[in-house]
Amino acid sequence: DNANASDREISMLLVQELSHIEQLSVSTSGISNINSSIKRIRGMGTNAQWIQNSLGGFLDTIEKMRNLYTFIDQEKSMAVFAAIAAILFIFYVIRTRTIIFVIGMHQFIFQHIISFITTRIKSDEASDISEKDDAQQPTSILTNINNLIEALPTDEDLRRAYFWTSHQLGGCARDKMAKERRSSRLHLLWKAVWNGKLFMKVCKQDISPEAWEWQQIYAVLQGHRLIWWKSVADFDASNMHEGYILFAGHSGVTGLSPLDMRQLEKDEQDRAFCIFGKGSREQQKITVLALSMEEK
Repeated sequence: DNANASDREISMLLVQELSHIEQLSVSTSGISNINSSIKRIRGMGTNAQWIQNSLGGFLDTIEKMRNLYTFIDQEKSMAVFAAIAAILFIFYVIRTRTIIFVIGMHQFIFQHIISFITTRIKSDEASDISEKDDAQQPTSILTNINNLIEALPTDEDLRRAYFWTSHQLGGCARDKMAKERRSSRLHLLWKAVWNGKLFMKVCKQDISPEAWEWQQIYAVLQGHRLIWWKSVADFDASNMHEGYILFAGHSGVTGLSPLDMRQLEKDEQDRAFCIFGKGSREQQKITVLALSMEEK
C-alpha cells in the first residue's frame, strides 16, 4: 500500500510538471505567433508605402508631361517641341534605313574612333592635366532628358509657387466685386447723396470722464438723414447701424467748441466739425473728423 501511495504521488507530480511544461510551450508559441504577425504587418506597411510612392511618382510624371504639353514652362516646352520637329524633319528628308545605318556606325565605329583620339590627346597632355582638376565628363542624352523631366513643375509645385499671387488676385477681385455691389446698393436702394469713412469722437467713461478716442465709422448721407456703421463690412453684411441723426427741426452742421479746440491737434482742427440733430431717442450731437480737407 505504501509503495502504491508513493507511486501515485510521483505520477501526480509528473502529470503536474508535464502540464506546466505544456502551458509554457503554448505561451511561447503564442508569443512567437504575435511577433510573426507584427513583422508581417510591418512588412505590409512597407509594401503599401512603396506602392504609394510608386503611384505618386507615376502621377507626378503624368502631370509633368501635361504641363510640358500645355507650355507651363515655355522655354522647356519650346526646346522639346523644336527637337521633335527637327527629328520629324530628319525622318521626312532622310530614309529610315540610312538613319539606322548612321546610328549603328556611331555606336560601333565612330564612338571607338572618338574614344581612341581622346585617349591619345589625354596621354599627350598628362603632365598638364595632373596639375589641374579633372574635367567634368559630359552627360549622356538620357541623363539630360531625365533632368528635363524632373525640372518640370507638377500641379502642387505650381500651387505653391502661385499661392500668394492667386490669393492677392482673388482678394482684389473680391474687393472689386464688393465695391460694385456696394455702389449698386447705395445708388439704387439707399439713394445715397454721399458715403465714406469718417472718424467719430467717442468718450471712454469707464477710464475717465475726460477720456476719448477717434473711432473709425462708415457713414451714409441718405436724404435728410445721416446713418453710420462700425465699418464697411458691417454695411456690406446688412448689419444693424450704430446710430443716425435726422436733419429735422433744430439740426445742422457747426464748428468746434472751445473745449474741442483745446483737445485736438492743429491739423485735426481743420478737418473736424460737429453734426447735430434728432437722434434715435433725443437730440444728439457728434464730432467727426474727415480723412482730408477735400472729404470735408
